[in-house]
Amino acid sequence: MREILLDFIEGTVRLKTYEILYIESFRHKILFHTIGGEYHIYKSLKEIGKMLDDSGFLRIHRSYIVNPRSMKMVKNYETMLDNGTILPISKAKYKEVKALYRLDLSGGAVQP
Repeated sequence: MREILLDFIEGTVRLKTYEILYIESFRHKILFHTIGGEYHIYKSLKEIGKMLDDSGFLRIHRSYIVNPRSMKMVKNYETMLDNGTILPISKAKYKEVKALYRLDLSGGAVQP
């Protein structure tokens, strides 16, 4: 179990990676959608992606990074998360995301 410490607009927060459902780029801010709520930070999605690179998170779209453990379904260029949120998957990433999701279901993927 990995943790990250970030200075969010709401204050400094230590998050366990399993608590993060997905991360969204929205209006020049990054929103962390977690089990415990939302946190906002001014960083690029690319920077956040590098921080989580070894934690198994997937960049599924130019605006989204998702925790594969929270993915319930992948279908028709979308993923549904355990909490019911539906996120788009870019055409360029769809085959990779679908393959990794299937690998995760079979127990072969590296878990965050």
